[in-house]
Amino acid sequence: MLKMAVGHSDDVDASDAIAAAIEECRAGLDGLTPQAAILIAAYETFEPAMLAAVNDAFPGMALVGATSAAELTSVGGFMEDSVSLTVFASDEIDITVGFARGLGDDVDATTRAAVMDAMARTTLDPKVCVVLAENFVTDPQH
Repeated sequence: MLKMAVGHSDDVDASDAIAAAIEECRAGLDGLTPQAAILIAAYETFEPAMLAAVNDAFPGMALVGATSAAELTSVGGFMEDSVSLTVFASDEIDITVGFARGLGDDVDATTRAAVMDAMARTTLDPKVCVVLAENFVTDPQH
């Protein structure tokens, strides 16, 4: 079974916002343990403590994220200055994360390293790839 759960909050207090998003995700997981998550937060809303809160709530889970100008989810709709957390759990597939530094130096090599990093964490054939890249470092189209 593959399960995705989404939490979304625009609470003005960052710790309350991430706590609400985590609880929404827990409720949507039906007891499954998530393997990976995507955290999106408004630039003005983001605090490093959010990462610690997610990691404490779901230990051992791979976590990636980005800041944004506004957030859009299936549970909260369109919100500005909010936090969204999407978690993925499955007992049939592996959900992995690959990370590589140096995007501004060599896009091809960095991308290849990130893909190899993700693929090294599973023995299954890849099916889907979601890419988050720093658009201030290089042209996002590359």
